[in-house]
Amino acid sequence: MLVMNSRLAKPVVLQSDINPHLYNRNKKLTNKKVNVPSGQPIGRIACPSCGNDRNFIEVARDVIVTTSYVQNMDGSFTPEDNDTEIVGKVGLFCGQCNADLSAFINHLQEMTF
Repeated sequence: MLVMNSRLAKPVVLQSDINPHLYNRNKKLTNKKVNVPSGQPIGRIACPSCGNDRNFIEVARDVIVTTSYVQNMDGSFTPEDNDTEIVGKVGLFCGQCNADLSAFINHLQEMTF
């Protein structure tokens, strides 16, 4: 917790907020180096045609969509359940230039959370 000392107008760190792992035996701050990764993470897909590495489109062919509905008193319908079955091939395309990136479809499916 940071508290302002009104007489000195300087921030004061309370002892309860000190991380003991950042201090040595003499109670002086030690510098702890942290490695921060730089650059692109390994495994990112980039379009070989335009360089896009952000926007992609997945297209599924021959899809069976089954939706269960409940009819309301006024005659309108409310979807209650939805099931999708992909029978055909699934393709991946660049979201900017529409280049076929289907070779990376397994990576997309493995990395979708």
